[in-house]
Amino acid sequence: MSFKNLFYYTYIEFSEAIRITGSSSTSYIPSHSGRVEVYLNNQWGTISDDSWDINDAHVACRMLGYANALYARTSAYYGQGTGPIWMDDVACMGSENSLFICYYD
Repeated sequence: MSFKNLFYYTYIEFSEAIRITGSSSTSYIPSHSGRVEVYLNNQWGTISDDSWDINDAHVACRMLGYANALYARTSAYYGQGTGPIWMDDVACMGSENSLFICYYD
């Protein structure tokens, strides 16, 4: 199953999804880094990076089909997000299979 199909099925089945945006990659090879955005209530929004750490990044990367994260950037490293802040103070332990089951406000 391709990443595109995996994303489609995640979106349809759970109506909750994440994506990576804001990468500065100019190559024809897509970047695997960027700002994590969340789809909830039929709208894309952002995750506050106030308490974002490597455990949260590991979970996000696994949701997107990667093994783990290499690092967790903060301070709007990939630019400010737009739309509502759907998740604030995300606190994953690192072993979860979805950001949506981690603690967040």
